[in-house]
Amino acid sequence: MPGETIFAPHEGDLVFDKTKKVVAEAMDCGPTTVYVRPVGGGVEWEVHRADLRSPSVSEELAAKANVANTSSRLPRAL
Repeated sequence: MPGETIFAPHEGDLVFDKTKKVVAEAMDCGPTTVYVRPVGGGVEWEVHRADLRSPSVSEELAAKANVANTSSRLPRAL
């Protein structure tokens, strides 16, 4: 749409990928695309800036809680 502002995240920002419908972390931000990865780590993928938006508070909290819950189930080092 004319006059529509494209979301411009910075490295480390949490973003919502509208194509995958998932919260991710911005890893590398180019002029038209952003490389993102799952919150907590994982394989990166490329997303067009137009397909990103800022996550809602509930989306961000759910993603962070998922990481905390997953890491609490990992075996502890002796």
